[in-house]
Amino acid sequence: MFSAIKTLHQGVDVCINNAGLAHNEPLLSGRTEGWRNMIDVNILALAICTREAYQSMKERHVDDGHIININSMGGHRMVPSADEHFYCATKYAVTAMTEGLRQELREAKTHIRATVSLLSHVQLGWLEGEYIFIFG
Repeated sequence: MFSAIKTLHQGVDVCINNAGLAHNEPLLSGRTEGWRNMIDVNILALAICTREAYQSMKERHVDDGHIININSMGGHRMVPSADEHFYCATKYAVTAMTEGLRQELREAKTHIRATVSLLSHVQLGWLEGEYIFIFG
């Protein structure tokens, strides 16, 4: 994917990591295959895309890029449903990786930014819909 981006657009200046999935796989009875799938998409794919986006920016001396990780409220609080506990663990990892990325970018003395955004569904009667909360 990143080689195609390099060919078509010279590289990446902004990366929005928005892939994510959840399986109903409780900790006590979940299938390993479902857990691995969530790890591969929610954690590993995000890490790979982050690394490749950063390398693209670094190669082209882009010092004002942005890496945005779309997360869910499950990355900041546990839900009471056992079916979602493993999913929440993967989303907590997104929160931790974004903070780690910020620290690594600071150590690299770059102005590339890292942000985590929380997607949440709001129902207030007078206001209803999907909203994004930006942190970072």
